Amino acid sequence: MTLVFFMQMLAGAVGGNVLGGASSRCDLGAFYNTIAGLAGGLIGGQALTLIEPAFDPRLEIAMSASMLAALIFACGLGGAAVLSIFSMVRRLVAADPVTK
Repeated sequence: MTLVFFMQMLAGAVGGNVLGGASSRCDLGAFYNTIAGLAGGLIGGQALTLIEPAFDPRLEIAMSASMLAALIFACGLGGAAVLSIFSMVRRLVAADPVTK
């Protein structure tokens, strides 16, 4: 169970840092990209568990390669989504124009 949560956070952190590196508008710096990615990875993993209960880490079942790939993808996507939301909020609070 702990390993699954660690994988969710790791995939989310990678997703947040990949988006931060790819887009200068979403980059909050390495530390905040990682924090947003960690949170998004957990959110993405829990959302996937709600959609498909077989991904629930409490079931202690062996994951197939496709299940593992779907979990990593969903958590990475969650990390990128949370980072993009954080960066939009930061721009709105700072009153920066959206187009630079």
